Formats: sequence, structure tokens, C-alpha cells
Amino acid sequence: MDSRASSVSSRDGDEEEANTGDEEDYEDYCKGGYHPVQVGETFKDGRYEVIRKLGWGHFSTVWLSRDSECGRHVALKVVRSAAHYTETALDEIKLLQRIVTANPDHPGKAHVVQLLDSFEHRGPNGLHVCMVFEVLGENLLGLIKRYNHRGIPMTLVKQIVKQVLLGLDYMHRECNIIHTDLKPENVLIEIGDVEQIVKTYVHDADVKKGPGPNGSDKGDRNGRRRRRTLITGSQPLPSPICSSFAHRHEELLSHVVAGSSLKNNSQSSLSRLMSSARGSRAASVDSTSAPRNGGKEDEANYKSRERTAYVTV
Repeated sequence: MDSRASSVSSRDGDEEEANTGDEEDYEDYCKGGYHPVQVGETFKDGRYEVIRKLGWGHFSTVWLSRDSECGRHVALKVVRSAAHYTETALDEIKLLQRIVTANPDHPGKAHVVQLLDSFEHRGPNGLHVCMVFEVLGENLLGLIKRYNHRGIPMTLVKQIVKQVLLGLDYMHRECNIIHTDLKPENVLIEIGDVEQIVKTYVHDADVKKGPGPNGSDKGDRNGRRRRRTLITGSQPLPSPICSSFAHRHEELLSHVVAGSSLKNNSQSSLSRLMSSARGSRAASVDSTSAPRNGGKEDEANYKSRERTAYVTV
């Protein structure tokens, strides 16, 4: 199934700039196609307000949105409205709901993406299924590319593989679901304290104006002039894999009090691992990001690294 991170990748140096050069095709903004989402638009009777575009895929577009009811930011996935897309989306929702309601005590549940809400939204191009998820970051393919396809440090490989296997075991054993599309694009990396990141990196201008759209008059296949649909450029949240972000993110998290929840303790896990990895040789089998004590990893450090990789369905 289509991953909500199928094209959500971060870029060094220009993470605050919209990229309209590699976006969905304007011709797909038609009956049965994408919904023309606008920054500031609201969904589900005003509950979700669109802040910026995170990415897109053949199946949907994904938007950072503010949940006014829960007071947090979420990822809003708006599916294309054609019947076969709707049918696929409804099947996906059934699987995601099973994942949410299965055994909460299984350690793998924390590593499978969680559906927060779903609803339908009617627009000029039809009725669109919408899904709401927690905000996650770059996919594993992006991490592979950052190491120029030469191999990810062994420390990260071990952690990611462990968490993916835990997630798959939860899906298989507890949910009776077989993941039929396991690939780097469908493994997402946690970015940490989403609210602090949004506060720091998403400016008020994103809400008031949004990224510059990419639109122009263009002739169709028969030579007739038609107005090109205005396409918003994707602006994924900065990745902890980016060195400049990792440094700033560590500063933002310096106020976290020892003894806070596991979720808070895990917020800087990937950026710390990346800092450790940058200080050692790539793909080094002996590399480690935490001190050892009698052959056992310090429990606090171990827990701080536990929640960084997610499997999407």
C-alpha cells in the first residue's frame, strides 16, 4: 500500500524551501484525482487545519496539520477520490484499526505506525478518504542516500533491523497481518519532539501564506490552453539525520528532565546515534553509541534509543 512517506524526504541546506520541481502532476487534479488542498484549509468541521505540505505519492498527498481538538500536530493523508483509490484506502483503514486495537503490551506495537483518525472529505474532485497519523520523519531510503549507498553504520543497522522485526512480529503474531510491501520507503524514522520542532522550524508565514505554488498556463495534448492547477511544494520537517538539525535538536532537548516518560527520553535518540556514527567509521561492526557496563548496555541509554523506526503498511 502507499506509504505516507513515499516522497517525504529532507534535503541538506534547503529544508525550509519548497520543492515544486518534483511534485504530483497537475493533470491528476481532476475528477477522481487529488483534492486541491490549500494551506489554511480545514477538515472535519474545522478540527484539522493545514499548515504545510509534507509530501505526496501516487495514492495521496500528505499535509502537516494542527489538531485543534487534541492541541497537537498530525500528518493528514488525503487520498485521491477515484473508486479504486477509495476502496484501497478503506481496506488500509481496516488493517490500521486492527493494529491499533491489538495487544498493547507487545513490544513491537511501538514500532508500527498508528492511525489516529479517519474520515471523508468532499471537494471539487469528489469524495476523498482522509487518514490522520502521528508525524514521523524521513524514510529509510533517505538515510541510505545520505550515506551515498555505501552502507549505514552498523550501530544504526542493528537498531533499525531489531525494531522492524519487532514491528513485523507484532503485525504477524497479534494482528494476523502480512506486510507485503516491506522496503526502505516504508520504514520511517522518528523525528522526536514534533511540537518543539514545529515551533522552531515552521514559521507563521507557513500558516498565513504557505510555500509558493507552481502553476502556469499550459497547453493540453490537443494544443488548447488550460490553467495549470497550483501545486504546493513539499516542505518535509527537518530530519535528525541532517547534521545542522541534529545539533539544534540536541539543544532543544537539553531541558528534558531525567526520569520523564520513555517517549520523551527517546526524542533525541536518532540524532544522538547519528552524532555517534559520524564520530566513528561508517559500517564499523565495533561502533557503539552507548557505554557498556559489564557487557550490558546501560538501561537508560538503551531505552533512549528504543523508539526510532516505524513500519508502515
